[in-house]
Amino acid sequence: KNGYFDSKYENNELDIHAFHPSEYEHQKGVYIWAIEYNSKKLVYYIGKTDRTFKKEINGTWVSSYKKGKGNVNNPKKFKNGIRDNIFPCDIDYLGRKTNNMGSKNYKIFWSQIWKPKWDSNNNKIKEKLCEMLNCIEIYYIPVEDDLNIEPECLESTLGLNLFNSEDDLVSKFMNENDFGPFLQSNKKFQTNYIKDRVVEIKNHERFYGIPKNMICPYNYINEEINDYFSEMLDLLTTVNSLNRR
Repeated sequence: KNGYFDSKYENNELDIHAFHPSEYEHQKGVYIWAIEYNSKKLVYYIGKTDRTFKKEINGTWVSSYKKGKGNVNNPKKFKNGIRDNIFPCDIDYLGRKTNNMGSKNYKIFWSQIWKPKWDSNNNKIKEKLCEMLNCIEIYYIPVEDDLNIEPECLESTLGLNLFNSEDDLVSKFMNENDFGPFLQSNKKFQTNYIKDRVVEIKNHERFYGIPKNMICPYNYINEEINDYFSEMLDLLTTVNSLNRR
């Protein structure tokens, strides 16, 4: 079973709600946002939460989108598996990734640069946001405390697997701004875990690019990486260099 968004923009009011199957809303773990594409699911975003799925998505994400703190893609292209970011809230005016800016600089950037832009584009952008969100289906991987794997490790392994997919449709539908956090988390667990964890993903066949069995954390050094993965590694180096200036 999957959850979904129900969003609309009417009378200058942005109304966003997320709904979850009762058996998942109070669990925690990893969640997947995907669209229906040629009878299978194409993954757009992977997240994790140590709270409940409902608190994470209905609280953090719905609140962020209402404030303009969420990327907006061209909804017509989005439905067809093409990520065309028309309101990229995670890139600042110097081309730096905002999740690498630090909280103080981000607050300045948000109040002086991005919030006025969000407010001035309130009609068309918000309508397109609603159309995009309403395409998304939410899926859940509950992670119990006794499973001997952290949701963050599973999240980063899933994400890096998709970024390194042989299918460009899969790898390039992922948001490049998520690559750095996935890589950082993955490195942490490569250090912390004495032994790798082998995870079997149920219903993996319903999704593009998600393998039945995954080794966590992801050892991309021993894998043949695709051009997009390599590009993201180079981009991360460039972003880190910008942030040191």
